[in-house]
Amino acid sequence: MFFDWALLSACAGAVCGCPGFLDPLGPVPVTAAARHAGARPRVGPGRHFGVPGPRVRRRSRRGGWWIAAEEAAAVFAEAGVGDRVEAVRALAHALPFEAGSFDAIVSVDAFEYFGTADRYLPYLVRFLRPGGQLGFATPAMIREVRELGVIPPHIKKVVGWEAIAWHTARWWRFQWEVTELVTVTSARLQQDGRRDWLLWARACAAHRPDDLAHRPVIDMLTADGGDFLGFALVTARKNGGM
Repeated sequence: MFFDWALLSACAGAVCGCPGFLDPLGPVPVTAAARHAGARPRVGPGRHFGVPGPRVRRRSRRGGWWIAAEEAAAVFAEAGVGDRVEAVRALAHALPFEAGSFDAIVSVDAFEYFGTADRYLPYLVRFLRPGGQLGFATPAMIREVRELGVIPPHIKKVVGWEAIAWHTARWWRFQWEVTELVTVTSARLQQDGRRDWLLWARACAAHRPDDLAHRPVIDMLTADGGDFLGFALVTARKNGGM
């Protein structure tokens, strides 16, 4: 399937393998990518964009990775897609796009930082055309923290209160369906999500052995054993006329 335009949000955790070490929840800068599927696609990213190579990453004051739009643009140009990709640094709650700009919005390992607020879906879908598609993959608990009554110690030790935002796929389905702004087409846990997350964290640690940020995440995922952690995969289609 091809789209005229798509908006992409991606987190540095997709590269460094440690999403729990990035910025706290709230209106954080995100990578927003607008991509044209034809002759001249464009992409608009900002912070937490998973572009490989240390030259395009800088450590933020809060410990996360950020990427200047100019640096990302240079990487796109070197990859031969500079005429089809536009880098844009933007805030998740203040996206610099017109209503109805996109056919699809996709978020990878970032939605937990800004998408849990009740008002965010109504804000985000305004950028979709009627019938446009929305989807994300985000860290998830198998059971809600509210149901457990506590954040499991091995998770709390690494990410603290942030795990409150790692909602179940069932939570996300209800959160979106009740608005009637979208039709949820899928909401499920990724099969072997915890295992794949652990494999990725280990691979990133092996690739950058001097970066000690991976070790606590590896320990957390190993200790979990699939009891609590995974990834939620959610897709939806914007209802027409909105």
